[in-house]
Amino acid sequence: STTLKKIEARLKDNPNFFRTHKTYMVNLRYVTAMKESSVEIEHNRNIMLSRRRKNRLQLIFESLDR
Repeated sequence: STTLKKIEARLKDNPNFFRTHKTYMVNLRYVTAMKESSVEIEHNRNIMLSRRRKNRLQLIFESLDR
């Protein structure tokens, strides 16, 4: 077992992963929509999105080729 902080450090060079909240990290390939305080991933599951990280994710989300 390990902490999410260590996993985030291992994945820092992989642009597909983003930490949306202190308890969540998502693979951006599976994000289907961005909402006010969450992101939706496949199968209509919602993952919390912190206010501090929202703007950064929005910039990344808009720049992705979809």
